[in-house]
Amino acid sequence: MELYLFGLGLLASDEASGGVLVIWDRRVMVKLEEFIGENIVACSSRNVDDNYLWAFDGIYGPNIDSSRRMLWEELAGIHRWWNLPWCISGDFNVTRFPSERSGDSRLRPARTEF
Repeated sequence: MELYLFGLGLLASDEASGGVLVIWDRRVMVKLEEFIGENIVACSSRNVDDNYLWAFDGIYGPNIDSSRRMLWEELAGIHRWWNLPWCISGDFNVTRFPSERSGDSRLRPARTEF
């Protein structure tokens, strides 16, 4: 397949961790706008076949609890800015429930915020 058929958004990794790569087929969707944050590659898009507008966020969440608040603020800001149906994918680096984490049953602030 020809390379020019694909679009991409890239947030480079920080040494051996992090990084986000979002790839799409230009025959299927058209990127309208892009936002690249500390941990997010976000695109507002339009489907080629039906002109449906929507947004996609690719995420690699920070490993440090205190840095996660910025991620939540960026996500909320993107959603308010575009106000479109939204698909989010990636690694948030947080667990939803204490039972999902081996050997740690404490409820941490990052879990509550998530």
